[in-house]
Amino acid sequence: MSYKAILSRLSVNRAAASSARDIFGEGLSKSHIQTRQLALSSINLDFTPRNNIYSETQALKPKEKAPIDREYIFGYASLLPLLKMYRRKVYKLYVLESALPKDVPQEGYSSPVEAFLNKKIRKKASKIASDSRREEILALARERKIDIVPTTRLRLDQLSEGSPHQGVVARVGTLRLPLAKSLGKLEQQMHTYDIILSNDNTISCTNTDKSKMPLWVVLDRIMDPHNLGAIIRTAHFLGADGVMITRDESAGPTPTVSKTSAGALEILQVCQVGGLVSFLSKSKENGWRILGTGFTQDSLPISELHSQSPQPTLVVLGNEGSGMSPAALEVCHHILHIPGHKSQSAAVEVGSLNVSVAAGIVINSLMNPLRH
Repeated sequence: MSYKAILSRLSVNRAAASSARDIFGEGLSKSHIQTRQLALSSINLDFTPRNNIYSETQALKPKEKAPIDREYIFGYASLLPLLKMYRRKVYKLYVLESALPKDVPQEGYSSPVEAFLNKKIRKKASKIASDSRREEILALARERKIDIVPTTRLRLDQLSEGSPHQGVVARVGTLRLPLAKSLGKLEQQMHTYDIILSNDNTISCTNTDKSKMPLWVVLDRIMDPHNLGAIIRTAHFLGADGVMITRDESAGPTPTVSKTSAGALEILQVCQVGGLVSFLSKSKENGWRILGTGFTQDSLPISELHSQSPQPTLVVLGNEGSGMSPAALEVCHHILHIPGHKSQSAAVEVGSLNVSVAAGIVINSLMNPLRH
């Protein structure tokens, strides 16, 4: 399509024509920004593929809202474990078209606008082309017969809502978290125990590292998805057995959580709990030690726990602002705190840690005492 043909199809005033010229690299005054957006939205970029290997055409259009039971996951760190574990359905894999291997057929487009945009991204795409993680993602997608859809960087930006995506975005089903009622008794000889669910079904767990007792991290109303993702990542890295999150007033397993967890959300056992106090009390009856966190009159420095014998443990971390609920504190065997440094010269003290930072210190401090 010629430059003049585009202008005629826009059917707008000179300001819109200036917007069209901006697509091809000429300047755009601030007063034309809104007109440019209107002009772009009126272009019908329905690009027809040269072959039918991929089923979806790649018009530059606003992000499609995924159905309620689907969402978009992006980035190597999230997608690799997602495809390996495959705990949820993957419907499509969108890949930056110029980063695909040469032996993979690609869609061709007739629009000069599309050609221009592709030229702009080709240099950046070359950095992605040699990445082995992307090749592994493509191989796993082919193995699982997932539709691979070549598309533009602009489209990927829309699907990821502007978050860094590294040239890959997948449309997936939402992650359904089991609703847990309690943790069952640990069979010492078999190193096994059950997660007892709200419907009385069970998930059997095996303590693969027989040199330590199991440790679960329980999160009481953690609302920031970045904090939740960071804690799940830390728990997985340090060897915790799983994470429990309260169902109400908490962040859920969103794409942001998956991205922040570097894929650990797709690997680690994560469950929800309805009534936290009931969950802790029933687990306590089944032989689990309950440790709370926070500064209270009776709280212990975390280092003092090292002298106690190893026991299967639940450690609870409270809300970013209010900490653990008073009712949950009552159930705990011990309350732990992290001693901080008090500066003699600082005019204003920083009196606490971010909950995800505190989680790393607490989990790491508890892992060694849990070893036999």
